[in-house]
Amino acid sequence: MASARRVTLIYSRMNTSIQPPLGILLIASVLEAEGHNVQVFDPLPGDWKFIEEIKSFNPDIVGISIMTMEYPQALNIVKTLRSEVPNAIYCAGGVHPTALPEQTINDLGLDFVVVGEGEYTMREICANVQSLKDLKNVEGIVYKENGKIITNGRRPLIKNLDELPPPARYLLNMEWYLTPPGLVRGEFLKRTLGLFASRGCPYNCIFCGSNNIFGRRVRRRSVANVIEELKLLIKQYDIDGYFFYDDTFTLDPKWVMDFCKALREERIFLKWGCQVRVNTVSEEMLRSIQEAGCMQIDVGVESGSEKVLKNLKKGTTTEMIKRAFDLIHKTGIRALATFVVGSPGETMEDVEMTLKLAKEISPDYVRFFYLTPFPGSELYDMAKENRWFDSSIEFSADWDIMASDYSIMQINFTREELKKIRARLQNAFLISNYRKLLIREWKFAAIMFFTLTKHPIRFLKEVFRIIHTRRIDDIIDFALRLYRIDKAKEIEKGRIY
Repeated sequence: MASARRVTLIYSRMNTSIQPPLGILLIASVLEAEGHNVQVFDPLPGDWKFIEEIKSFNPDIVGISIMTMEYPQALNIVKTLRSEVPNAIYCAGGVHPTALPEQTINDLGLDFVVVGEGEYTMREICANVQSLKDLKNVEGIVYKENGKIITNGRRPLIKNLDELPPPARYLLNMEWYLTPPGLVRGEFLKRTLGLFASRGCPYNCIFCGSNNIFGRRVRRRSVANVIEELKLLIKQYDIDGYFFYDDTFTLDPKWVMDFCKALREERIFLKWGCQVRVNTVSEEMLRSIQEAGCMQIDVGVESGSEKVLKNLKKGTTTEMIKRAFDLIHKTGIRALATFVVGSPGETMEDVEMTLKLAKEISPDYVRFFYLTPFPGSELYDMAKENRWFDSSIEFSADWDIMASDYSIMQINFTREELKKIRARLQNAFLISNYRKLLIREWKFAAIMFFTLTKHPIRFLKEVFRIIHTRRIDDIIDFALRLYRIDKAKEIEKGRIY
């Protein structure tokens, strides 16, 4: 093996989500297993203290993980580091660089981009690349040589996910990620973390670019391997709940049933949640996961219009949706249903059908988002070809489906019309979304109110923004963001957020 490398990995976040960056933490684990020295940073917006820590570490390689809405932050980080640590090799990975490698290299001035899964590509980089001249032999990268972009082709996907060590969560201060109320919406939990049990999704939804990284063939960790990681999380972090980030947790009924059986046998009685599709659930499966502790499932419903569902290539129907939610209510699991507005071919009649279906299936929590053409998705190519969005729009926080004020695209509706549509639909569920929360978790609701009073100027600015967006429950998301920032300050004294 080549001499040990010093590697810095950074997630260029622009939000306060308590999801740790498992992608770079997995890469860190693989590199540490090879004897390399690794540091990981996941700074909140406005925190630049990590620059000095990186400067002191003097890394050989700096890797940055980028999502579309975080592109400007990544650009600023690399620009700043280039002046402070000029001799390092700079690279990027993640869904955005994988989709647009050439633009990412040029915009950020990178030495190369990792496309697809990054664990083994970075392992090879650290083991064999003595200089930038050696990049030509590495699968899974795109790089620039003499002004020319060179693509080395995709590295084969990892066949056996059990080969990967657990993410190196210990390289970050996990106390902040454990901040309540946690990831499982069905109940207020004090310490929750997330994990993956599989990679890949066989479906063809036009708005999803997940397959660009993980492919369409689903690869699954063994039940025993997932159970061992859960035991590790319980031992190291004393968790009382967890959430699976898999695109669709319920694709393999046998695996799910075996997992639930293993939880019982190992006497792991924690609360948990996952993401499902309406065409992958049965009453037997739902009862099994409910008895094994599953309290929450997230369901991408998208629309109440058969035409729109077909245009989105969702592979579901409204009858499937109704049947699935009947089963969900029957088994007592709480459900989040998400919908999108602004889809190809969508008319006001389709919007009303969506509202009607959302009320009929009666989820415990409902969110409406703008359909967003993320790079790497079929929708992005369609949107560019049909000029559904201004191609001069820079990648920015406007691409954040949770917080964006306006839609990126205009197809059948203008951006102003979509703003009103989204607000009307979201506000229709204001009471049902939060009534039970206010009753069951009134203490936490009081904490949120107190948090707002601690930040009167920022609160007032947010009120003015909500007057503009008309989405009333944005104030709750805002309070939660402030609460998490305050928690970060308490945990890491002296940091500036």
